[in-house]
Amino acid sequence: MAHPDPGSLNDEAVALWDRYDVLGHPELLDAAIDRLRSGLGAPGAEAGARNSLRANLAGALAARSLRSGSLDDLREAAKLARDVAGVTAPGDPHYVGRQTAVGVTLLQYYVRSRDTSVLDEAADFLEVALRQEPSPVTRGNLAECLREQYQVRRDPEVLERALDLARSAAAEVTHPLYARSQSNLALTLMSLPTAARDPAVLAQARQAMWASLAATPAGHPNEVERKNSYARLLYLVHQQDPNPSTLTDFVRASRQAENVTPQGHPLRATAIRMRAAGDYLRARSASNQAAEALSRRWLRHVVDNAGLPVAERIQAAMTWAGVTLLSGADLSEARWAFERTVDLFPLLPGRHLGRSDQQVQIAQFPGLALDAAAYALAAGDPALALLLLEQGRGILLARAVETAVDPAALERAHPELAADLHRLLIRVDDQSPSAPRDSFARAELRRDRARQWDALLDTIRAQPGFEGFLRPPTVAELLTAGREGPVVILVVSPLRCDAVILEPTRMRVTPLPHLTAAEAHQQAQAFAEAVAAGRDPARGRAEHAAAEDDARAVLRWLWHAVAEPVLTALGLDRRRPNASEPLPRIWWVPTGPLTFLPLHAAGEYPEPFAPVPPGRCVLDLVVSSYTPTLRTLLHHRGSENPSARAPGSSLVVAMPTTPGAPPLPGAHAEADLMHREIWPEADVLEGQSATRRSVLAALPGCRRVHFACHARSSADAAGVPYLLLHDHQDAPLTVSDIAALRLGGAEFAYLSACDTTRAAPALADEGVHLASAFHVAGFRHVVGTLWRTADDVAQRLAGNSHRAMGGDGPGHVAHALHRAVQEERRAAPSVPTLWSAHIHIGA
Repeated sequence: MAHPDPGSLNDEAVALWDRYDVLGHPELLDAAIDRLRSGLGAPGAEAGARNSLRANLAGALAARSLRSGSLDDLREAAKLARDVAGVTAPGDPHYVGRQTAVGVTLLQYYVRSRDTSVLDEAADFLEVALRQEPSPVTRGNLAECLREQYQVRRDPEVLERALDLARSAAAEVTHPLYARSQSNLALTLMSLPTAARDPAVLAQARQAMWASLAATPAGHPNEVERKNSYARLLYLVHQQDPNPSTLTDFVRASRQAENVTPQGHPLRATAIRMRAAGDYLRARSASNQAAEALSRRWLRHVVDNAGLPVAERIQAAMTWAGVTLLSGADLSEARWAFERTVDLFPLLPGRHLGRSDQQVQIAQFPGLALDAAAYALAAGDPALALLLLEQGRGILLARAVETAVDPAALERAHPELAADLHRLLIRVDDQSPSAPRDSFARAELRRDRARQWDALLDTIRAQPGFEGFLRPPTVAELLTAGREGPVVILVVSPLRCDAVILEPTRMRVTPLPHLTAAEAHQQAQAFAEAVAAGRDPARGRAEHAAAEDDARAVLRWLWHAVAEPVLTALGLDRRRPNASEPLPRIWWVPTGPLTFLPLHAAGEYPEPFAPVPPGRCVLDLVVSSYTPTLRTLLHHRGSENPSARAPGSSLVVAMPTTPGAPPLPGAHAEADLMHREIWPEADVLEGQSATRRSVLAALPGCRRVHFACHARSSADAAGVPYLLLHDHQDAPLTVSDIAALRLGGAEFAYLSACDTTRAAPALADEGVHLASAFHVAGFRHVVGTLWRTADDVAQRLAGNSHRAMGGDGPGHVAHALHRAVQEERRAAPSVPTLWSAHIHIGA
């Protein structure tokens, strides 16, 4: 029996695919894929024919994945497209098309996976195609990719180029891909920061989307995407101009989008969410409670569907909670919606993503856990609020704590599972030379490891006695955080603001009526501006004085709105009669904008040369410590007692001069002090000897470490925070490097560097900064900074803190730092930005 000719099978497949593009019948595309597979399986196919078959199979699989959501199809498409492009020379007539195919397939993979390394590689392929052939197709493809890059990095130049490319592609009115170009132009216009407040921008986007839909036949494979985009556009139009006409347009568009989006389609969740929003707004305008309830059921359908994207489910849950509150429905339904929101949140940053991509995912929903906790407090359920705060904050820190697990019990009961766990833990951040070079292969490797991790945890938790292995703490466990002194969790939400206080024998809630989320943001911004002005050497004396006035005003507000009510509730608002008694300890868990303010320094401070009012500042009443989450605090309290630890080495790292950064002459003085007076046995890495590799090699087995160098925080630099060592321009020592360490004997890290406890505003509740990285790596006590302070003050604070601790006193870090800060305050009480930057994080 004769085998079918590969060329004929390829032609048949292309014809079937063309019919699919017109009619949109899935079986036509399935048949095309079958023909292409048969052609590849036929014997005797020449290399050129095989490459054509593979290229077409890649495109057909990607097209089917776009409709079905199949990741298996997309993975195969990406591999095929890359393989074919790799054997196609630049002079080949198929070169541009095959470079484009790889870029488009990787872009589609990014949309499903959110792995930005894949997105960046997609852009590289599409740039090559554009340089070779600047056509409407290559311009439009690159415009789509750049628009996605802008959504991640918010670089206005990237968006500007995307818009230019999209406009030029859309100008080709006779091109076969005219409808796609118009849709892409509309989406790019909708991405403009001005779109939400500029009717002209939305009008242009609407005109482009009209043109796209008019050129898209009913049943066309791209009809679903374009109708969903149109519904989202009309939602923005209605938000900008809420009137019956714009509402009618949005409701009609949302229903059409839902009607054409089949089950299993990647956009099904978006379609249902838009339909629910349209139905809800229509019902509200007509006071139709039954219709409102139906809209909420639409949203619950999205939330409860485990097969839909997590981000869409969270968005639906937040919308569901919001409309439930607005509708005045059963409050138990709102509570359930909030709980589901926070339940889903830890699933959002997929384990298959790198740390920076996980941060991008979390940053989509700032304040989510705070709003959920605020509602639980309003409902009179502080235990639920506590649980929601821990489940919905510090997701990445929790994962770091997971990997620091002590597997001793597991090793005794199930040594083979413990070995599997150890193998996966050491491969989490594998960057060995044997790792795949291309981004797609690396992404797939990470995805495979994430699947193995989840499967292994399921297996371990199925064993008797290990049901809670690596699960989040229960409410009962969280309540134990207050046994060694009060822990104050400050909940800042537009709904309400409270202090949830854990004490040795109870938990209680203290309302903060003079604190609002809006004012907290304003005060945090005002304080940041005051610090920047006060530390700016280019400013004059009068400007510095004005900046300190502003800083004192913020600390005064912080005292009255937050600290005083909390200390009053605890009975700690007055100085103790016996001044020789040590001050009581307190642990602060700030949230939202309060993470950027020095709660330990809140108080009423005098004008220059005026006396300090007695008992009107936190420093005079308690010794403050901070913890990003209760889980990290409990993790360190539950670890081995410091006194029982074996002696370890000490390390001093100093960078008096740093390539590409201003000199730090005080760094050498700190290193000299530490080595000469404090830790004479310490190893010292200074200047050129302080590299990423040398520091990472020295930290294991290190009990105490002191850094005197520059740092970059995620609040002042794009990407991941890092320390500026000698080779930082090529190999920065990042927060990921540090958090991945497992330092069993570590006790104390002093980070005499700028901004080591500052996170990006959208990640304020994640605690992703250098100090927390050292904490989760194993250091029970960490001293870090909220901002950069003066060089001489930093030197004195470091010296006085270490002297107050003594040679072996890491358990007294909080008291030692407190005394050193008080000493600096006595020298300049009216200049708090000089001496209040340093904070203690620890057990």
